[in-house]
Amino acid sequence: MKLGTEAPNLIVWHRRDLRLVDNPLYERVESFGRVIPVYCFDERDFARQPSTVQDTWDVVRTGPHAARFLLEAVQDLRLSLRERGSDLLIRFGKPHEVLLELAVQIATTDELSGQVEVCWNEEPGVDESAASERVRQTLRSWPCNGRTTSDFSCTLFHPDDLPTGLDSWLKLAHPRQMHKRKARRNSPPRVPRASSSGDARPQEMRINVSAARLEGMPEIMGEWRRAARGSSPVRPAKPAPAALPPLPPFIESGELPSYAQLMEDTISIKSGRPLFGILSDDIAAVVKAACQTPPTTSAFPLRGGERHGASRLEGFVREGKAAAADRSRAGGGLDSSSKIGAYLALGCSSPRSVWEFCGPGTGAEWLASHLEIRDYFMFKMLQLGPQSFRRRVSSKAQAAVLTWRTLRGGEEDTPGTAAHDWARWATARTGLPLVDAGMRELAATGYCSNRCRQNIASVLAKDLLIDWRLGAELFQWLLVDHDVSSNWGNWAYFSGVGSDPKNRHFKTISQSMKYDPEAEYLHSWLPELRHLPVCNAHRPFQYCSTWPVPVVNPSTQLTWQDTVATTEVGVEGATLKIEPDVEAA
Repeated sequence: MKLGTEAPNLIVWHRRDLRLVDNPLYERVESFGRVIPVYCFDERDFARQPSTVQDTWDVVRTGPHAARFLLEAVQDLRLSLRERGSDLLIRFGKPHEVLLELAVQIATTDELSGQVEVCWNEEPGVDESAASERVRQTLRSWPCNGRTTSDFSCTLFHPDDLPTGLDSWLKLAHPRQMHKRKARRNSPPRVPRASSSGDARPQEMRINVSAARLEGMPEIMGEWRRAARGSSPVRPAKPAPAALPPLPPFIESGELPSYAQLMEDTISIKSGRPLFGILSDDIAAVVKAACQTPPTTSAFPLRGGERHGASRLEGFVREGKAAAADRSRAGGGLDSSSKIGAYLALGCSSPRSVWEFCGPGTGAEWLASHLEIRDYFMFKMLQLGPQSFRRRVSSKAQAAVLTWRTLRGGEEDTPGTAAHDWARWATARTGLPLVDAGMRELAATGYCSNRCRQNIASVLAKDLLIDWRLGAELFQWLLVDHDVSSNWGNWAYFSGVGSDPKNRHFKTISQSMKYDPEAEYLHSWLPELRHLPVCNAHRPFQYCSTWPVPVVNPSTQLTWQDTVATTEVGVEGATLKIEPDVEAA
């Protein structure tokens, strides 16, 4: 570490980068006299705020399962820093106010001198970018000798390594076609890959992840991945710092907030407005489930934190579980997929560290593909900005011709209304077994398989014709592995309104029959169906008198082949009806 009375001091603002391995914020620590890591629980992440879509109810950004995982991850980071001689300051409030107070405290203390620098990693998302800018503006107005720097660590490909300008993207996305394409005379100018602030002040250096920097990115995911791979190799992951200087003794480290404190506004009824348009009892049930021991049926009994993420990844790959994983199944338990998404979402794991586990012969090569897809959604959100949260994200969206239904307050108990259908979908009462099982698992554990998520989204957007953004908001609150780019990007993608749009409409009953053929997943989360034979469990509306009438005609949820098969030859040769048996239900 740099010594002397004028040694600069570094404040490391941790966000969704709760790790030490491959974290660029620690690459320059040798140049500073003091390194002061801090994590601020942003009060806005846990507070009620109006829905971006529905003006009659509120939403909360961070849900119970993600909050529990976050608390574990922050505590794990604190332990890692303490092992290296440092500590993690923990605060609760608005980051720009917390960081200014800390910088002033350091700069005005006789025990320390020299410049104060605040560094952090940028993140995709409108709110995330706004938080960065508030910190920058607040510290800019500070008259003392200060500096701000930002980097970027949440993607596999570093933004500085991506193509620059439309021509570069096209050449790498379509290398075999370039001999047919003449040079474009009106291509946009090259944009600097790294930049200082707009007024070129040396006190501000930021990584360039602006929309202008990413201009020319392909809409099609496959083209983007091909161009990104061809532009530059993946950078190697950097090791964690071996040691760090102790924190100044006059700064209190702070206490980790309790789970109950983080959930206080979620369960409050003071506002008088519903949360996500569902009953407060349903909200309270999710809050209660997240702080209890995971059920035996949980596919995600994992703890948050960098060391837990590393242990999970190593065991999953090196014990051969990655090679044996059947990722197409509706359920499958802990080892049906990597479950590394939650660690990536909070930055407990570095994408490049995961990449290094996915080499040829590991059986985990498919993980590398998933990291590229994740990158696509992140850089696309950086490019689109606020447009990512509009009903129609892309001008090429096929679903733009759909007529979306309007949810009206007070109609939640009126069958057939959009508000009633929304409430049934959100609380696992659609009458479609795969959808209801997935939503129950999600509420109880914060997780359900990708197969289930796709089917759940398809029913809301394609069958119920309810604005996909309401589903994205609820998933943001329910998911333990939520990150804004993957969640909102995938919702737009499967709703047919996003970049690279395709007409994906899942037949949920056929999907259930194909990907849960023994009904093991259905029986795990819908115990009221365990008395039914396997083939009947996929269509309980025909055999169970207490099962709810499906929210949509179940015949629309079967492929043509399955319609023929289930109609002509049923259980023990009986002819099966496709329409729900209303009297029995």
